[in-house]
Amino acid sequence: MDLLISYSLVQSRAYPATAELDDNLRSLIKEPKICLTSIASVDEEAAAILQFHLSGYATLRRYYEIRDEALDLEEGQRPRFKPLARRRAAAKALTAVISSAADNIYGGLFDPSRDSAVQVDGLLALLGESLVFVNRKYDPICARNPDIDGHPEPSPILTVSQQFTILSAIEDLETVTSRVFAQCEECFRSTLLSYHAAEGTPPSPDAILRKSMNTLSTSTFSLIGNEMLSGPGSAGSSGVLVPRPGDKDAGRARGWDWRAGLPESTKGQDVLRMLRLGLARGLSFGSLGAV
Repeated sequence: MDLLISYSLVQSRAYPATAELDDNLRSLIKEPKICLTSIASVDEEAAAILQFHLSGYATLRRYYEIRDEALDLEEGQRPRFKPLARRRAAAKALTAVISSAADNIYGGLFDPSRDSAVQVDGLLALLGESLVFVNRKYDPICARNPDIDGHPEPSPILTVSQQFTILSAIEDLETVTSRVFAQCEECFRSTLLSYHAAEGTPPSPDAILRKSMNTLSTSTFSLIGNEMLSGPGSAGSSGVLVPRPGDKDAGRARGWDWRAGLPESTKGQDVLRMLRLGLARGLSFGSLGAV
């Protein structure tokens, strides 16, 4: 599950694509109750562990699937959500994943005993995904309507509670040890590198992440260990996870892509500053609305 989350974050899309899911993973995602009940009949502990870690991947996948819903429709199909409702549903799923990723650095202290369904390494990339809901510059609707600044505030996407969840994650990340932050920064940089490599041949996610981990003296906090990325029996070498030849990340359509407005030189702290500014603005309007 950590590997699947890594691939999804680096490419900013649901990975593997729905059409490429194998039968077992498809069953876990689409019919988790039936699948986990079957596993529990053999090993209850294994089913409980899988259910916990599946929740993080499934929720992140739901975010990407909601975001890209209108792009994956067949002829004659209609989307479940209207544009505004889609963004709100996507924001709800993303906020839940952000909360999980920040769970074991609660209060700015890394606590390995606090297990989380999403590893903390992906937190900066997840916060980057939230830019479109916090900063109007990266909002797809605002981008298509340059005159929106002359109109009243657009309908809020994030609730006050969701904004505080994101702000809390930012606070924890900015006060955590430099080593943990460096791991988060490497994953964040991997997502930007994957996007900006579109001009040439993008490196595979496992190569990017292996390079990220090799820059540090330890992989204590790494999202995935090197042993998972190499070797004939590794998850990275399975037919499901290896991208097909010519499968370029940037060539896939997305409902919106937070990386599009950021230069390759963008650092994690730059995104956190933008988020703080947007959240301060959003929370101030939220407070006025509550009066």
